[in-house]
Amino acid sequence: MSKILITKKNLDKFVKEDAKSFLVDNTIILSPGVKDILEERGVKLIYKNNIDKTVEKGDLFKRVSSILKEDFNLEDDEKINKIAIKVLEKIKN
Repeated sequence: MSKILITKKNLDKFVKEDAKSFLVDNTIILSPGVKDILEERGVKLIYKNNIDKTVEKGDLFKRVSSILKEDFNLEDDEKINKIAIKVLEKIKN
């Protein structure tokens, strides 16, 4: 598995300027400068290995749905449900 180094030069390719959070998994390496920029922007880093494994699926589903509605302005409930299900499947693996 190859790793992705996110630097100041390629940051906007991976993180939108108005993003509220960014999921960091074991395939991503953040340079120290990028961490500073994200902190200045107020972006919360969420490390996949720190996701609480005891959180119930229903609660996590609600959280993902809320993020899609609030941060990504999605309104179509059917689309939100499909995306949330896909996210839960990926996290489970």
